[in-house]
Amino acid sequence: MNMIYISVSERTKEIGVRRAMGGTKNNIRLQFLLEGVSLTLFGGILGYILGVLLAFAISSLLPFSIYPDWFTASLALGISVFIGIIFSWLPAKSASKKDIVALIR
Repeated sequence: MNMIYISVSERTKEIGVRRAMGGTKNNIRLQFLLEGVSLTLFGGILGYILGVLLAFAISSLLPFSIYPDWFTASLALGISVFIGIIFSWLPAKSASKKDIVALIR
């Protein structure tokens, strides 16, 4: 959530220009929602891959082995996307409600 808030605050001029050129509030909201979801999805994929690699490395030192399954991977990615939607909604909503004139200044 904090990453998207920082992104919104650093890109106020871009938001203002997009709104002045005809971009709707929904376009701005969708832009930041997709940005948040893509960040969390990428983080979820990277975290899952690193976790599985670490588990394989640890299991090579132990007498048992691991078996990752598709359900766990899909559950992890689904939760990651859900978190991205939930925590990107508020910054995206605040970005879309800003006044055009105040953004361009």
